[in-house]
Amino acid sequence: MKNKFIVIYLLNVLDIIFTLFLTKMGFCYEANLIMKPIVNNYFYSFIFKIILPMLLLIFIDFRMVNASFSQLKISKKIANYCIGYYVVINIFHFTWTMVYFYLYKI
Repeated sequence: MKNKFIVIYLLNVLDIIFTLFLTKMGFCYEANLIMKPIVNNYFYSFIFKIILPMLLLIFIDFRMVNASFSQLKISKKIANYCIGYYVVINIFHFTWTMVYFYLYKI
């Protein structure tokens, strides 16, 4: 599970990097209503998308040491869902970033 948590974390960090870039350039906007006020402030973005997820994943990994087989099975399914979700989001971000570079030829 530790490897899955690392992948989730890295995809999460990549998500905020793409989001900050695309919103700063005015090319896209934040669709998540919870994150909309946060992405306008780099400090809050850093706390909410980099520090808090890291602490949460470390805490969950620590707690999973005593998890039962059925709990681990459910956790793996949830982790796989999170990875799939972040892969799709990052594909969208990557695609919009390539469109931006193509249109503005930076």
